[in-house]
Amino acid sequence: MEPSLASGVCLLVEESIYYIGGVSPEGVHSSKIFKFSNIWEPIEANPTIFAPRSGHCGFALNSDIYIFGGQCESENLVFNTSYKLNLKDNTWIILPNLPQPRHSSSCVTYNSKGLIFGGANQEGVLDSLLIFNPGKN
Repeated sequence: MEPSLASGVCLLVEESIYYIGGVSPEGVHSSKIFKFSNIWEPIEANPTIFAPRSGHCGFALNSDIYIFGGQCESENLVFNTSYKLNLKDNTWIILPNLPQPRHSSSCVTYNSKGLIFGGANQEGVLDSLLIFNPGKN
């Protein structure tokens, strides 16, 4: 089953593509995870703590995926939450919250750290650069 979603996070981890979250054409937000290795397949992750969202950002490092922020427009929510998805056992781990809620940020890895830049929230556009060190969190 192909995901019919927009504004989710799409990441390459080893030989597979992962797509997390997003919003459907009907405006319904998703917390689903899909993996592509020649075909799309849904992935079940536990515990089910990842709230449906779009506009989040993320990066992959080793066999883990890190997800930050996002929004649920239908509920007027912008998230400051951070998660790690361990792909070895498909488990979510809650990480420390971001200093402020944000959606539509950009993420990249550099020197084994995650850089989270910009985005927006209810107060406007953000111009901050956050550095996330997975080794310390």
